[in-house]
Amino acid sequence: DYCVEEYVPVLQQQIQLGKTRYLGITENFRQDPTHEMLQGAVPVGCFDVAMVGFNFLNAGARDQVFPDCLRHDVGTQVMHAVRRALSNPAVLMQNIEQLISTGEIEKGVVNNDDPLKFLTGHPGVKSVIEAAYRYCRYEPGVSLVLTGTGSVDHLTSNVAALTAPPLPDELMVEMDRVFGKVTSASGD
Repeated sequence: DYCVEEYVPVLQQQIQLGKTRYLGITENFRQDPTHEMLQGAVPVGCFDVAMVGFNFLNAGARDQVFPDCLRHDVGTQVMHAVRRALSNPAVLMQNIEQLISTGEIEKGVVNNDDPLKFLTGHPGVKSVIEAAYRYCRYEPGVSLVLTGTGSVDHLTSNVAALTAPPLPDELMVEMDRVFGKVTSASGD
């Protein structure tokens, strides 16, 4: 509320003066994995774009943020599409064990030896990272998926993933069945 009341009028004045074109807002997904701040800010109607944490480990923005963004014509930039848990099997296991202990993932739903085997064993998927980008890319309400790397090879594969077709429906259903109740993780 403070930011909207104190900062937004000043920023809107800068837009009127032509010093900036758009007003955006970003969340701290690690500290706010339930999107509480964006749920309050987007409906105010003063933002043009929002940077939102979203990935298949925590797809809460699908219900909590994207509908309001669509309703208020707010563009979205997805961050956290690929985080350490999706690129490092040991970190993924730590995340999954934590999420099982909190009840956000049902015990026995994932293969303990290879929790993403349903994904990596699918003939239409080249890698977990590719699947993560494709999962985010075609989500209704997503305008853009951020990607970053210092490696030309990684950038090439990221672009290929982002321009690949949507994941097969059966994978989307399975990913949401396994991870659909997660609200506390960002994927780090």
